[in-house]
Amino acid sequence: MNKKELTQIISKKTMTYLEAKDIVDCVFDTIVKTLKSGDKVMITGFGIFEMKTTKPKIGRNPKTGQEVVIDERDVVKFKASKHLVGRK
Repeated sequence: MNKKELTQIISKKTMTYLEAKDIVDCVFDTIVKTLKSGDKVMITGFGIFEMKTTKPKIGRNPKTGQEVVIDERDVVKFKASKHLVGRK
């Protein structure tokens, strides 16, 4: 499912497509801004989104076998809720 499909499903159940699109856009924008500010996003019954910084590491160019340094970078980690994965 993509963002447009999600918006269509919401709009069929509750409101117009444009209203649903505004809400979906607002939710995703808020999640992105919260993560970029360094805070976690915890959605009860769904999971936790958190921004983490990976450490620099040595990798290899698969074509040449030459070692290259992979710089540190920010990545989004997601931990699913017990309810989402079906555990008690």
